[in-house]
Amino acid sequence: SMPLGNPEACSENCASRIASYVLGELQRATGVLACTSGPTSLPRRLRPLTRREYIATVEDLLGLETTNPLNDFPVEIRIDGYDNMPAAFEMTDRHVDAYLAEAESLAARAVLERRDVILPCNPNNGPEACAAEFISGFGRRAYRRPLTADEITALLGFFSSDAATFDVGLQDTIWAMLVSPHFLQRSELGVPDGEGAFVLDD
Repeated sequence: SMPLGNPEACSENCASRIASYVLGELQRATGVLACTSGPTSLPRRLRPLTRREYIATVEDLLGLETTNPLNDFPVEIRIDGYDNMPAAFEMTDRHVDAYLAEAESLAARAVLERRDVILPCNPNNGPEACAAEFISGFGRRAYRRPLTADEITALLGFFSSDAATFDVGLQDTIWAMLVSPHFLQRSELGVPDGEGAFVLDD
C-alpha cells in the first residue's frame, strides 16, 4: 500500500527492493526468516571507485579538495542499498574525458600548491633517486599495493636527469597515476587456491 496515496507508483523492481529491505530488517531485528540457501556468488570483477571514494582518496593522497566528480563522473546505481556494484557501472566517453581532465587539474595543483608536502626528498640532491622514491611511496598509496619493477621503470620515463625539469616529470607522473586503472579500479580478485576458489593475496 505504499507509497501512501499512490501505491501504483512503486511496482516490479521497486516493489521487490522494498520487500527485500523489509524482510532484511525483520530478520536482523528478530533473527527469524533465515534463508534456506545463500546467494549465488557473482563473478570476480574490478570495482571502480565511487565518486565519494574518489574525492576522499584524492584528499588523502594530495591534500586537495575536488567537487568535479560529483558532477561529471559516473553516477552510482544503488542496488539493495549498495552503491558500489560493478555490474551496475557504465563507463562512457564523457566519463573518460572527465577523469582525464580532473587528473590533469589535480596534478597541476598538486605541484603548485602541495609539492613540498607530497615530495619525500629534494630533487637537487639527485633527481633520479628522488623520482624513484616518490613513485614507490606515492604509487603504493595510489594503487593500494606495491608497484612492480616494470611500473616504476615506466613512470621514471616521465623524469629526466635535469633537476630543473623535475616538476614537469612530477606533474606528468601524478597525472598518469590518477588516470590509471590501478587507481580508478579496486582490485580484490585474489589468486586461485587450487580447489576452485580464490583467496586474497597480501
